[in-house]
Amino acid sequence: ICKFVDLYGSDGDYLVPGDKIETGADGKIDLVMKDGHKIHLEPHSTMTFEKDAVTLLDEGFLAARRLALEKLAKKFEVRTPSCAIAVRGTEYSIRSAPEGTTIEVHEGSVEVWDPKKTTSAVVEAGFKVYVPKDGLPGTPEKDDTWKSLDWDAPIAGE
Repeated sequence: ICKFVDLYGSDGDYLVPGDKIETGADGKIDLVMKDGHKIHLEPHSTMTFEKDAVTLLDEGFLAARRLALEKLAKKFEVRTPSCAIAVRGTEYSIRSAPEGTTIEVHEGSVEVWDPKKTTSAVVEAGFKVYVPKDGLPGTPEKDDTWKSLDWDAPIAGE
């Protein structure tokens, strides 16, 4: 398990399946995945790399976007305790809490499944969906509140 405390990675550093990242009260981190995804974690977030193209967001806030334009050979998947999100789009955010998960899609689309992968909902750009713990994805609803992250901004006033 990797726990970064007041540590900045450098180009070429990498994580392997099983590694965990936890951000503290004022911690943030940006990661670039091999498949072209850029992931941003906000404070009080815990994320575990499970295997290639699958990540578990135990708790907290994750925003991601696709950097590369070519089509993925594999779909990127983010799991939370209450759902699984198959990424089809290019920019989205996920907020995971003990009571459930909220997914907002800003560009493209994602497919949101219950943990047993029996029921899904496709969420298009400009919409969000909530999945309660031990429940099924709700009906996507219009989401005009999203303000896009500045993906090129330094993380901590560098």
